[in-house]
Amino acid sequence: MENLTTTDPIAALPSWGVELFVEQEPFWPLEIVRPMRLFKPYLGLEPGQRGMPRDDFLFRLITSSRSFNAYIRDELRQRSLYGESLYRDLENHKRGLHAMSRRVKRAIADLLDIEPSALDEPIVGRDGTPLIPSRLSTFNAFPESLFFRMFRGLTRRGMLFLPDDYRWDSGCEGWWKQAGIPLPPAESRFVDRLLSAAVFGCLVIDRWHRSDWSSRFRSLCDPKKHPFGNWLGFIKEHAEVRANTNNEMLGKLSSKRIKATEPLPDEARIKKWSCGSDMLDISAGANLTAGLSDAKALQRCLILARYIALIIDFVSAAALTPDQPKRADLQRVLLERVEYLKIVCDRAELAFRDCPGAYRDTLLELAFIGRTSRHD
Repeated sequence: MENLTTTDPIAALPSWGVELFVEQEPFWPLEIVRPMRLFKPYLGLEPGQRGMPRDDFLFRLITSSRSFNAYIRDELRQRSLYGESLYRDLENHKRGLHAMSRRVKRAIADLLDIEPSALDEPIVGRDGTPLIPSRLSTFNAFPESLFFRMFRGLTRRGMLFLPDDYRWDSGCEGWWKQAGIPLPPAESRFVDRLLSAAVFGCLVIDRWHRSDWSSRFRSLCDPKKHPFGNWLGFIKEHAEVRANTNNEMLGKLSSKRIKATEPLPDEARIKKWSCGSDMLDISAGANLTAGLSDAKALQRCLILARYIALIIDFVSAAALTPDQPKRADLQRVLLERVEYLKIVCDRAELAFRDCPGAYRDTLLELAFIGRTSRHD
């Protein structure tokens, strides 16, 4: 994604991803026992009420939009002088308040680069339900669902090479219980699904681009600081910054900015981000890194930091403990699980070594498109 704040993430999908991914792997109902702090609006869960996570929580993690519908609204506004009116027509049409004319439907479809039939998809559920479900499903299917299915496909077909204690059905639940932060079965599988997709995705990117995303992911999990604080540490260690304190970092970042449209945050805001007491969103991260040579890479690291922070917030809210777990303790267990899943990925690769070419290609295809059930 060349510009994380404006580029359509769906249009930015690589061609092979569009060709190989299948429909989004569905999530399942979850329950928390205490309120989430930073990411409550993202998952939309309330304590003591089992429910589905919001359809657009992954979308919100990697964009600056406050919801998928807000993104659609902004896209129409940016691409047409009548964008606001067109969005209201779309919303009323989808809510069954009135039907759009063919001309208006074609105009909206052209602006969003979709088929007009997508505008007639039925929607059900609460307020805020995505107005174009198939478009959001396309986004959610890549990369999270795709990498998760690849991980499941590889591990299923390489079981002989995996650690003896690796079990998708119950292993993750036992892991958290043994660590003193018990999670119910559905909630532990939800956490493991997100971690598995991230660990495997970083591994795939490392193999293709000879990069170090797996190492960056583990660094962001370091329990000494909140993931946001670890990400800010990346900026301090940047070759063009080299700062020891927040003030020094802000001073050097200020000297790099040429066409910045927003002022830099103050030190108090940086401290709140660093300890995880305030949300660090994509647009704020882009503003902070403006002017640095590899700002895009840092922004992608921020996506990983937000991904990890959401998992931490969810585990804190779902853990069956008398009191909320301490962040450092929770993050330590999370890092250990990430390291374990990395071992699982590495060993699963053994299943493809020395295999006949045609057989190996078949296994890879199954890893991409193999279906899994909601809880398996």
